[in-house]
Amino acid sequence: MGCTSTICSDATRASIRPTGCALLLLMVLAAQTVHAQPLTALSASVRQGATLALDAEDSLVLMGNGEVLDAVDVSGPEQPVLLARFDLEEIAWDLTLEGTRAYVRTGNGVLIVDVSDPKAMVPRGLYPRWVTYIDVEGDFLYASDTDSLFVVDVSDPDSPTQVGALASSDLGELEAAYPLVFGAEHFGGSMRIIDVADPTQPVLRATVPGGSGFGWQLVTHSGDIVFAADIQTIHAYDVTDPDNPQPLGSVAVPYNLLLNVVALGVVDDQVFLRRLEEVYVFDAADPTAMDLLGWIPVPYGTESAYAEGRAYIGGIDLGLLILDTTDPGALTELGRLFSGGAFQDAAFDNGRLYLSGGLKYAMESISTYDLEDPVTPQLLARATVDHWDDLRIRDGIAYATYLIPGTWQYDVLAADISNPASPKVLSTAGVSQGYDFTGVEIGDSTLFLNSTFDGVYSIDIRDPSGIAFLDRIELGFPGGALAVENGLAFASIDGTNVIDVSRPDALRLLDVLDFAFYDMVFRFPYAYATVGNACIDVLDLSIPTSVKLIHEVCPTEADFISRLVWFDEALYATGGTTDQAALFRFRLDNTSMPTLEETIILRASPKALAASENRLVVPYERHGFDVFVPGVLTGVPPDVATEPLLEIAPNPLGDSAEIRFAVTAPGRIRVEIFDLLGRRVALLTDEQWAAGVHVLRWTPDPSMASGTYLVRLTAGDSSRTRSFARLR
Repeated sequence: MGCTSTICSDATRASIRPTGCALLLLMVLAAQTVHAQPLTALSASVRQGATLALDAEDSLVLMGNGEVLDAVDVSGPEQPVLLARFDLEEIAWDLTLEGTRAYVRTGNGVLIVDVSDPKAMVPRGLYPRWVTYIDVEGDFLYASDTDSLFVVDVSDPDSPTQVGALASSDLGELEAAYPLVFGAEHFGGSMRIIDVADPTQPVLRATVPGGSGFGWQLVTHSGDIVFAADIQTIHAYDVTDPDNPQPLGSVAVPYNLLLNVVALGVVDDQVFLRRLEEVYVFDAADPTAMDLLGWIPVPYGTESAYAEGRAYIGGIDLGLLILDTTDPGALTELGRLFSGGAFQDAAFDNGRLYLSGGLKYAMESISTYDLEDPVTPQLLARATVDHWDDLRIRDGIAYATYLIPGTWQYDVLAADISNPASPKVLSTAGVSQGYDFTGVEIGDSTLFLNSTFDGVYSIDIRDPSGIAFLDRIELGFPGGALAVENGLAFASIDGTNVIDVSRPDALRLLDVLDFAFYDMVFRFPYAYATVGNACIDVLDLSIPTSVKLIHEVCPTEADFISRLVWFDEALYATGGTTDQAALFRFRLDNTSMPTLEETIILRASPKALAASENRLVVPYERHGFDVFVPGVLTGVPPDVATEPLLEIAPNPLGDSAEIRFAVTAPGRIRVEIFDLLGRRVALLTDEQWAAGVHVLRWTPDPSMASGTYLVRLTAGDSSRTRSFARLR
C-alpha cells in the first residue's frame, strides 16, 4: 500500500513546474491542535437499500431493504413510522409475513424472524437451502428452485424441517392455499396445481397451459378461484376440482411490452396487477365478466402487497409508497416512508440535507431531508429534475450542470429550491460546451467548473437570476476533480493544476504538480488530498507559486482512500479494502499533521461524504444513508428531566464495566449493546425498574473483539445511546 507507518514524510515526490506568476495572496495561518470526540453511530439511520421484498399484514409492513429488514407501522398511512430494523447480513430477495413470523429469502436460505414485537425482532431458525420463490401457510413453508417444490415444517420456528418434495422443473411464483399450492412456470408457460394435503407426498394434480402464447407468469387466489396473469390477460379458474380446473373468464391487461407484469394480488372482489411503473385494479366480483376499474402510474417499483383499501409498493429508489384503493377509479397516494436509495452526491444547506441520484446516469432527483432528529430523518420532498449532474447549494440556490435537452451540449444553471418539492430554474450561464463537467465548486461569488476536455470555467453567480460566464483557462485532457479555497483552485487535469482565481474574470495558472487528486479539503496553510491510493497527501500552500508535498498519511487498514471532509474538528475519510468499506477519523497534532484515531466499519461502499455543524452523512449508491453525530464526553450528565441518563465506565472497556442510568419515572427499561453494524451483542436488562439512579455491572464475553460499540437505553418513548471502545 505504499507505506505501512501512519505518517510517511515525503517532501520530494511532488515535482513542481513554477510558472513565474507573481505571488498574489498571503495565506499563512497559525496551526492549531484539535481534539475530536468519538462519533456516535445512530442505530436507526436511514439504512435503505433496494426494496426487493415487501409484505403487509394489518398495520404492519415489513420491507427487505438490501441487507436490512425494516418494520413499519402504517396505522397512520399519511405518516408511516419506522419501528425498528434488523440486520440480516444477507440481501433479502423475498419475504412473506405470516402471523407473528416473517420468512425472509436470502442467499443463505430462508430465515425465520419473530416479529411479535416489531420493535424488537428476533431471529429464529434457518432453512439452509437456496430457493427462488417462497410462500407460507399455517405450519408449512413452500419453496421452489429450478428443479423442485419443497415442503418445510415450520411449526417449530427454531428448527425448520423439510418433510417432502416434488420434482417440478422451472417452478416459479408460488401461491399457497391449503391443501393446494399453485405455481407459475418461471419463464412463462403452464400453471401447476399441486396437492399438499399430505406434506410428505406432494402430488401434481393438474397443469394449465398459458392461453396467449406468453404463458402464466403470476398467480393468486381467492377461495376456490385462482387468477393467473401474463403480459396480456388475467384469467380466472375454478379449482373446486383441482384435477379439472375450469376457465371462468378473462380480462385484457393494457399491453406494454417494455413493462412486463411483476406482481399480482387479490383482496375481496378486486384483483391488483402491477407493472414496474403502473398499478391496475380489476373488478372480479363476477369472475366470468372481469373489468378494468382504474389505474395509476407509480415510481419504479419492484415489490408490493395489498390489503383492504390500500396498496403498498416498494422499489429500488422508492422506499415505501402507500396508495388509497378504496375508490379504484381514482387511486391516490396516501403517504411515503422515505424515498431514494441510488444516491450519488450529498450537500447541506441551512440545516437541510440534499441527496442527489436516480435510476439513470445523470441526476434524476433531489431528495430533501430534515435531520433535526438524526435517528428518524424526515423526508421533506423529492423533486424530479431533468438531466442534472453535479450539484452545489448555497442559501437556498442550487447550482447544477445539466445536459441541454435534445443536444450533446452541457451548461450550468441556478435554481431556487426554497420549495424543495418544486425547484425553479432561475437562469443559465450560456456556456453550452460540448463536454460534460467533472468538478463543480463554489467560491465567494463565483462558480468554478472543471470540464472533461475544456479546462476550468468561472461563472458569476452574484445574481442567481442572471448567472454569466466570466473566463476560461484551457488546461488539457482529461478533466477530473476540482477544489477551491482562499483564492486558489486545484484542478485535476493532467496532474494537479494550481490556479489563481482571486480575479475570476482573469484566471491564471500558478503551478502544476505531477500527480492528480481525487478529493481535497483545506486548513490553510495546508491542503489534504487523496490521490487514488491508500494515502492522504499533505500539501504546504504557504507559497502558492511553489506548492510542496510535505507528508503522506497511509493507514495500514486501507487499500484505498477516496472522499474527505472536515467534521467536529477532525479530518474524516472514506476508504477501506476490496472486502470492507470504512470511515477513518484523523486527529491533527500541533503541526497539523493527521494521525489515525478511529476506524468505523461501513455497511457498503459510500458514494459521497457530507458534513454540517453537527451531522455527518454517508450516502450509499444502493443502501440509503447513515447519519453520525459527535460523541458525548463521558461524565457530562444530560438533563434527566427531559431524557434518561446513560454512562458507561471505564471507557475504553476492559474485562468489566459499570453502566449507570437514571430515569424520572418507573417503567420498563431495556439496555442493549450493539456493534457498529447494528447487530445486538448483549441484552443487559429488559424489565421494570423504579425511578432513580441505577447501576448495571456487566462482564463482556471474552470473545468480544476490540473495536467501537454502542450501549443503548430505551425507556418508554425515550432512548439514549453512548459509544465506547473495547480493548483486549
